[in-house]
Amino acid sequence: MDVQGDVFGKIYEYFLGKFAMSEGTRGGEFFTPTTLVKLIVEIIEPYHGRVFDPANGSGGMFVQSANFVARHKKNPSAEISVLGQEKVAETVRLCKMNLAVHGLAGDIRQGNSYYEDIHRCVAGSTL
Repeated sequence: MDVQGDVFGKIYEYFLGKFAMSEGTRGGEFFTPTTLVKLIVEIIEPYHGRVFDPANGSGGMFVQSANFVARHKKNPSAEISVLGQEKVAETVRLCKMNLAVHGLAGDIRQGNSYYEDIHRCVAGSTL
């Protein structure tokens, strides 16, 4: 096999995308296409610091942010920390697994960001 890069991560993202398409959008849950997440990351340029996603889903924003840092010749684990919030317990677990297969770690918690600021990122934030 002549495969380069994060093989497990790419396989995971492929099947995650297929799963999201088959599940559709139920109860207001949506899967943001990877191309759109990559565009958002290019716009915000997360070279270092905290990356917070109040509706993190499967964690694509975190993975793409880490890829961005790595493309700029830095160590993602040393440059960024990820904080996430997701209302569905199963999706929290999917996100944590996605982080793990990409060699990342973060503080991902269950909660509805409309009503809960679990990471205290809005009120009294130092961000």
